[in-house]
Amino acid sequence: MIFCTGNSEIRKKEALAAAQLIGLINPVFMNYGDEAITGDKKFAAELTGIISERKPEIVFLPFILDNHSDHRAVNKALITNAKTAKLDFMVYAYPVWFPVYPNVLIDISSSWEIKKKALNCYASQTATRDYAKMSHSLGQYWAAVKGKDMEVAESFFKATLSEYVKLGEKIL
Repeated sequence: MIFCTGNSEIRKKEALAAAQLIGLINPVFMNYGDEAITGDKKFAAELTGIISERKPEIVFLPFILDNHSDHRAVNKALITNAKTAKLDFMVYAYPVWFPVYPNVLIDISSSWEIKKKALNCYASQTATRDYAKMSHSLGQYWAAVKGKDMEVAESFFKATLSEYVKLGEKIL
């Protein structure tokens, strides 16, 4: 897992607690400040280097149209550098501040409570919004609309990196 922003000790502790709860090991902290990565070429190169080094089979990230500058900057860095870095993986883009019409739903009914606890590790961010409630509501919506025998679904736009890059080039 790569944490691109959140350069405070509080955010790092929250992220480590959440990562531990869901069983992630060796997270990478890039330590950029919030809203500091837009247009930062050093960030784009560093992110690409980490991905190239780790060679993931799947990358999860906020959907390209998300309404947060950091989320869009991560997408732009990935799309800009994907071809030259010869990256190859599946992309699972998820909604945060922009609804995504998913082409993949994953039943998380049995693991919802763990996800809720992980989200609630971010006390500095949940102080102003109930992200667990937002996530649960969206998951219940997609489970009811598209899921079969699901109570809560995680929704993604899934694409090969090359498909995602083509989409990104049209949008950006």
